[in-house]
Amino acid sequence: MGKKVDVIFVSKRRNFLYNTKISLNLFAVVSLIILCVIVATALLSFSNAKAFLVGINIRKCEQEHRILVSELDSLFVLLRNVHSDFENHIARDKRERTFWQLAHIHPDIWSMGIGGADINMNNGVLSVHTNRVLNDIYKSIDVLKGKCYLRETSLRDIERQMENNLYLWAHIPSINPVPGKTVGSGFGYRVDPINKKIRMHGVLILEPPEVPQFTQLLMVLSPT
Repeated sequence: MGKKVDVIFVSKRRNFLYNTKISLNLFAVVSLIILCVIVATALLSFSNAKAFLVGINIRKCEQEHRILVSELDSLFVLLRNVHSDFENHIARDKRERTFWQLAHIHPDIWSMGIGGADINMNNGVLSVHTNRVLNDIYKSIDVLKGKCYLRETSLRDIERQMENNLYLWAHIPSINPVPGKTVGSGFGYRVDPINKKIRMHGVLILEPPEVPQFTQLLMVLSPT
């Protein structure tokens, strides 16, 4: 006959006391079942707590994502306004290059960016809208960098043209050597009337016939 184990059931609430004997094998099976139930309950509680924490993190990430999308939209609108304001600089650059007799920069060149490494943001982590806004911001900044580079280059060209013109203007007389008003030819290279060679000549001022011959002789003289 197998060994038996005394099992006592006690209930203090109802003042209940019951004693029975069960076999050792049955006691082991019942104990194992109770232990499995306790372990399953603990694992279920841990899983529920983990799911609860994950849900909190998801809600936090969704809130941060909404804030990020709002800030990205604001940044894109700001960049669009910067591009609109930069049109004034482009118009000013066109006027300056016209005044200094420089070729205009084509509008298509203004709209070109610097280029460089292409950033692939379609990694599945961000939403489609966020990826689109990020790509638009990257392209807008790239075009804005290209515009700034072109404007800087254009200003250097204008500065060099100013220096060249100032050097030229410094060698042009500021007053007429004779009281004439009609300019026969401007300052620069032309065919010399004496030796028929191309030389640098000054400004030729035409005078009426009554001007003394000595004055007319001075007019054909040119700086060399």
